[in-house]
This record gives sequence, C-alpha cells and structure tokens, in this order.
Amino acid sequence: MAKNIGGTLSAMGHNVSYWATSDEETGLKVDDSHTNVRVFKTHWPRSWFRSPELAKTLNDEITSFDLIEVNGIWEYTVFKTARIARRADIPYVIRPTGVFTHPWRYRTLKKQLYLAMIGRSVLKKAACLHVASQKEAEGCLKAGFQTPITIIPNGIDPKVFEKLPNPREAEDRWPILKDRRVILFLSRISQEKGLDQCIPAMRDLLNIGGFGDTLLVIAGPDHKGYMAKLKDLLACYKLEKFVFFPGMVHGREKLALYRRADIFVLPSYSENFGIVVAEALACGTPVITTTGTPWKELQEVDAGRWIAPERGPLAEALRELLEMSAQTREAMGQRGRKLVFERYSWEKAARKLQIVYQCILEGKDIPMKPGLT
Repeated sequence: MAKNIGGTLSAMGHNVSYWATSDEETGLKVDDSHTNVRVFKTHWPRSWFRSPELAKTLNDEITSFDLIEVNGIWEYTVFKTARIARRADIPYVIRPTGVFTHPWRYRTLKKQLYLAMIGRSVLKKAACLHVASQKEAEGCLKAGFQTPITIIPNGIDPKVFEKLPNPREAEDRWPILKDRRVILFLSRISQEKGLDQCIPAMRDLLNIGGFGDTLLVIAGPDHKGYMAKLKDLLACYKLEKFVFFPGMVHGREKLALYRRADIFVLPSYSENFGIVVAEALACGTPVITTTGTPWKELQEVDAGRWIAPERGPLAEALRELLEMSAQTREAMGQRGRKLVFERYSWEKAARKLQIVYQCILEGKDIPMKPGLT
C-alpha cells in the first residue's frame, strides 16, 4: 500500500521516501529497487523489528522531512519514529493497518500491556490516524482513541486491470478447473478469514444437489500452520475432491484465476479493507463477502452479496449466485468493475491523502472523509 500511494504522490510532485527494516534470518524482504527506498538491518529482538541504524539515521535527518507516515502499531520503528518526530516537532501520521477492526486483534494481555506502556501515547500524540474504512474508524473510537481520524480506502492501479487475460489461461495452467463451476478464495490462509464457516457451507451447497461440478479453489499462503487444521476440516466434511489448492499466485496467473472464477468469496470475520475484493471486482467477478469487511456497496450496486460470516448465509449466497445464468453473473461483475474503477484507485487515494497532509501542515481541521472536487 505505502509504495502504491507513495508512488502516486511522487508523480504529483512530492518528495517521498520509504524507510523499512529487513533481515535475511526473519525472511523479511523489501523491494529496494526504488531509489528512494532505505532498508535498515534488524537486530534482536527481531520480532520487534528493532533497528538502531534506522533510529540513528532518522535522528540525523529528521529535519529534512515535513511529515512522516508510519505503518503499524506494535513495531520498534513506530515507537522510535514517533519519539524522534515529536522531539523535532515534525508531525506524524499512524496507519494502524486494521488492528482496531475487531477487539480480538488487540486485547491479548501482551498487546494490552504494550498499549498501556507505549502504544496509547504514540497514537494519542499522532497528528491523525489514517484508516481504510468506516469500520476501522469505528474500531479506533471504540478502543478509546480521540486522535483525529481520516478515512482513505486503499485502491488498485486501473492499468493493471485494463487488458485482462482470457479465463482459458487459468484452465491451461490448472486443468482441474475445466468444466467446473469455480468458487475462488484468494488470501492468507488463516483463522480470521472465515474458512471454518466456508467449508461447511460448501458441504451444505453440495447436499442441495445439482452442484456436484463445483470446485472451491483456495489460493494463498499458509499462516501459522492453519492449513493443517483446514485439511482436517475438509476430511471431516468429505470435501477433499471438491477443493483445490494452487498455492501462491501472482501477476497474470492471479488475474486469469480471478477471471475464471464464477464467484469470488472472502468470508472473513474482520478486514479493514480487503484488497482482494477490489481486485476480484476489477476483474469483473461477482463477490460474496461478509459484514466483517467494509464492502456494503456490493449490495447497493448489486455486484455481489454482503452477508453475516456464518455457515447458513454463506451457503445461501453461494447457491443463489451459482444458480444465476452466466449472463446475469457477468452483468453483476461488470457493475462491480465499474464501482472499483470509479471509487477505488491509488490516484484517488493519493489525492485524498494530499488534502489531509496539507491540513496537518497548515494547522487546519483534518477531514474524516476528504472529498475530491
């Protein structure tokens, strides 16, 4: 997100640089091909992304910045950057990256202690919190933060989705897709993504009858070993032959998979945005997602379904969309594509963020929902 929106700000004439930590041992990789990317080594405790080199360099160069935006809450880089910026009287913005979309994300004992000792002070003294949705903003307020909040959704690069691959490219890559109705899940394979509701919903769909040709494609990386639990769940519901795992997909392969899918599903319990929803819509694929995501607009423009993250509503939504004609789903997908192209681009996000930055630097009130003329 940072490099997408930052690249657009650079094209608008701003001097933007990206600072990050990276360490071979932890497997953290940063693309440093951009001339304005600064990468600093991580030291113990690596899980905190501690980097004295980053702190020293920032301290030396802090006066060269007008404003700093920091992604995250729990990391050393956030704590140290905020402290250095305050000492130099440089305003900083914090992007919580979805931490406050649901209480379970921050109410563990360890995180509560961190917030009490460090985090709340850092957040309280920020110029504003930059969130991606109304849902995330409400979460920040419920967590007790009175810091100004601005809502700027993430976006897509429309150029990436202008010339889409033929769906047959996905079938050539994965022949198992041929002659099947395809439901696609593409995201991190983890507990909060709601697959524990989607799997039994898939069984309910098959039990109706007439859906034996349906294939659930689950693409993405395993997170903290959740794949093993998921496969146990598949065995429990006897769904092994109805589910396919292509692994990680990127670039043209990912676009072809979106295009081949009859439906995209993201049954998450909690999302601050859900960029994969925007990507699927940009590919013209109808989407089923949940009220745990901020995609109520799907219902409003009839580009999919926005339902409770529960087995029954998921099964019903899957049945409803799969029973539609291909032409009806195509029209639904085109409405979703129009929605994303009109409202969710990095260019629009950057222009909104520019308004917020200008308000901060000029001492003006920060708009919660910056508008564009």
